[in-house]
Amino acid sequence: VEEQFASLSSSPASAPQGSSGAPASAGTSYAEGSQQGAASAEALREVLRNLRGLAQCVEGLLGAVTVDVLMPVDLAIYGDLAFRVLLHTPTTSRSTVVCVGGRVDRMVRHFAKLHGRQAISGESEGDSSPRRLGRQGHEKPSAVSAELAMDKLADALVQVAQATAAAGGGFFGSRQRGRATSTA
Repeated sequence: VEEQFASLSSSPASAPQGSSGAPASAGTSYAEGSQQGAASAEALREVLRNLRGLAQCVEGLLGAVTVDVLMPVDLAIYGDLAFRVLLHTPTTSRSTVVCVGGRVDRMVRHFAKLHGRQAISGESEGDSSPRRLGRQGHEKPSAVSAELAMDKLADALVQVAQATAAAGGGFFGSRQRGRATSTA
């Protein structure tokens, strides 16, 4: 996935496109489009790095974790990149979704229009008219949402603790083949 996003900043196809698919030329130069594409690609790389960090933390405690960034997207909620984190349970050979999220820029813009700009940017009541909001289209919010299923993570930790205790390791840790393991 990172390789696909890396090509955004160097590819001529990354130039901004108009609604007809033709390159946008009114007010946006190719260089500006390339800079925006590079910034978007870097933002996506940062999201992937953070997801990898989450997966590494959970994987050390619970076993195999998969970060799926190419999941089907509900366009009513997510406008762009969406992801889910799956926990693989070796005893049942099935996966449990423990985290799901994605870009929710569209939803935040819709919320701002419904509830007034001041809820998002702190502007005064007089500045939040629908006509003024339409003129401020260049101030697009960037938002990422992630929902973490703490009950599923807690349940998995309890199962690991019970399996460790049944194997004679004790609740807080044991030594297996010269390395320490911990349920905490």
